[in-house]
Amino acid sequence: MDCEKRMTISVLGALSFTLWLANPALRQSNSELRLKATDPTGLGVRCSVKLASEANQYHQDFLTDDSGALAVNHFPFGIYHVSVEHPGFAPFSGSVEIRSAIPAEYEIKLVVAQLNTAVVVKEEETLVDPHRT
Repeated sequence: MDCEKRMTISVLGALSFTLWLANPALRQSNSELRLKATDPTGLGVRCSVKLASEANQYHQDFLTDDSGALAVNHFPFGIYHVSVEHPGFAPFSGSVEIRSAIPAEYEIKLVVAQLNTAVVVKEEETLVDPHRT
């Protein structure tokens, strides 16, 4: 291969790579995350889900359906932080790694939140008048 052809191929390769870096839509993959959130008995729970990756600068909020299922498509490969919240349940936090176009299954079993109660006792006058007898 002569020098001119090699230079043309190098320039085209560099230009393609620059366009790929400049356009986030080109870097996205056909990845899929299938998430299922359930209560301790195994029933699906409608809840809010946050999916975030600092490396990919990806932050998205989702809502599962009534059966607790959620499918997220077309986002970059990488490691993601998953946060799940629903009133009455303890917040869930975990990580999932998306490495291929094969759908990743991620099951979350929510735990009932602990009840915190407090009894406040303060000194007050008695209900019975001690001077009246």
